[in-house]
Amino acid sequence: MPDLTNNMTTDRFIAWVMTKDAFVRPVPSDIAKSPLEYVEVAQEEFLREYDPNSHKINAIKYYPNLIFREGEESPAKVQIKARARTAVAWQRRILTKRVVALTGYDPDITSLRSQSDEKRQQALADFKEGWGIKKMDAGVHLAIKGDLKVGDTALCGYKSGGKFGYRLFSFDRGDTLYPHFDPMTGDLTLFARTFKRRITNDRKGESEIVTFMDIWDTANYVQYRSAASWEVTAGGGAWVISEKMKPHAFPFCPVAYHRYGEPCWAGSQSLIEEHELAISQLAENNAQYALRILYTLGAEFEMEGSTDGTPNRIDSIDPNAKVGFLEPADASGSFELQLKSLEREIMRCSFAVESPELKSGADISSLTVKTLMQDSYLKALDDGKEYQGFLDKIVDIFVEGYGTETNKRADFIDLMPTATLHPYVFMSETEVVNTLVQLVSVGVLSKRSATEYAYETLGLGSLDEAKRLLQQEHDELAMTAEPQAPAVDNIINQVRNNG
Repeated sequence: MPDLTNNMTTDRFIAWVMTKDAFVRPVPSDIAKSPLEYVEVAQEEFLREYDPNSHKINAIKYYPNLIFREGEESPAKVQIKARARTAVAWQRRILTKRVVALTGYDPDITSLRSQSDEKRQQALADFKEGWGIKKMDAGVHLAIKGDLKVGDTALCGYKSGGKFGYRLFSFDRGDTLYPHFDPMTGDLTLFARTFKRRITNDRKGESEIVTFMDIWDTANYVQYRSAASWEVTAGGGAWVISEKMKPHAFPFCPVAYHRYGEPCWAGSQSLIEEHELAISQLAENNAQYALRILYTLGAEFEMEGSTDGTPNRIDSIDPNAKVGFLEPADASGSFELQLKSLEREIMRCSFAVESPELKSGADISSLTVKTLMQDSYLKALDDGKEYQGFLDKIVDIFVEGYGTETNKRADFIDLMPTATLHPYVFMSETEVVNTLVQLVSVGVLSKRSATEYAYETLGLGSLDEAKRLLQQEHDELAMTAEPQAPAVDNIINQVRNNG
């Protein structure tokens, strides 16, 4: 972290920290213009897209109400009729499908070193146990969910009271993230996050919402906050120190940061807006023509109606009088085709798949499921590679934090652990069990690996199931050997007596 006394003032340092690449989207341009043109998009816009209450279809300027003028007098009377508006939570569906396809299975924890050494086997078991105790799987899931929702995310490790823990930061949690990287290696060297809290002036009892900023570098942590109005008028700067600088006890910046750059539904956003416009127009059309319109042609009519105004009988002295109902044109067919096309393309452009309808009640093979869910499966494979560096950093933070807490840091470093994401596929438990049994029976998979997979994927058994199996075999051998023990003792006694 820069030396504020020699390099720059506090305000200039904070201004430098609060710089980051903007979130942008390309905009249409003339064919003659070769450079791409971009427009900046605030992360608030991602949250507006996510929440149906703030969709464009609910904005009067985007989809104005109907205006009618009554009479010819000036100024004319104006009547406004509210239009039917329908917002659909497509973004929430797409986010759920994309996140579950990627993190439905917990990260696969393995070692890059040979497991022939019993010490490393124990170290890997301890690592997985600690990973579960600290709920790192949930942290990875929530961090990736925030990234796919608002464009970037961070997981920050800490040590407090000798214990390791972590925190999650993202814009939907109220944080704005500012990462700074080494220009040569690309490593994260400084990270800051801002958030807002209300503070109170103890002297006057005044309160005000101010911005706080947490900063981590490769050695220290410090917290600043923006000066309140009563502090600025007293001659202070724009920022003051809230928590003094202190070591964070990690040998590197303890933050894993990832920037997806846009929400996962970005490829479908324009189609979603068209879909909501079309379905709102369909609702408006149905509202106007749901009830048939009564018409009369002739001179004089007498009508008897019910209490709610519905005509029961209509009489006329005109022999040429006609009474009937207007039959509106049926536009549902064209709307249906438009809506189905939009719905299909919305999911395809975001690599999400609607759940297929299965007419058979029998289990289907995993290959069939992968084929039906191909778009989601392929995108999850791609996203798994995208997040590999993010997972590697989380593993490094865990090795340092939990390894120090349990005094097993050296063993974990020697283990060279890694975490990998695999696409989630709906699979029959029967098929999984049969596959494991076949692989073990032909000798290409160990019982230990099979028990670990069964526990991590299906929840069968326990984390130390391999040890329980060994103990079971030992107990069975011991029970088998016990009846033979008296016979052996008799032979030994006979030898001694004859000798």
